[in-house]
Amino acid sequence: MLKSKILLALLLVGLSFSLWWLSRPVKIGAIHRDGYKGYATILVKNFPLTDNGAISWWNENKNRFKEKYDIPSYDEEGHYDLVFLKWDGVYRTLPDTDQGSDLRCFDDMATTKNCIKKDGIVFSISKFDGGKIMYRTRNSNTYIQLKEQSEIKRVN
Repeated sequence: MLKSKILLALLLVGLSFSLWWLSRPVKIGAIHRDGYKGYATILVKNFPLTDNGAISWWNENKNRFKEKYDIPSYDEEGHYDLVFLKWDGVYRTLPDTDQGSDLRCFDDMATTKNCIKKDGIVFSISKFDGGKIMYRTRNSNTYIQLKEQSEIKRVN
């Protein structure tokens, strides 16, 4: 009887922790615009794990990004590319050796600590070809939306 109560308590604690961990809000750590016009890199923590979660999160927050950060900003042809990178919150200095291959450095920072550890692209969005929007997720899935309000379809 005591074993089953302990097991139930452990199960509830584990379930509670899992729910808390999955429901943490996405945190925007930094935004870099060091590439071409229309390109931005967004450093994030706690990004949604699922494809649907990532796309839904973007659609719920894209107006806030436009108002607060002027993202997306378009190039001359009306295109943009946004790349969301997982970030541990630490900027690093690029070493003098070839050990820097696991770092992504940003030219828009006037400091030697302008690199982050490459933890992977968790999400990317591209607008191209007259208004088509392509979403790529951390799970290597690609989705396309032919127009701003049209249905989002998986293409691979």
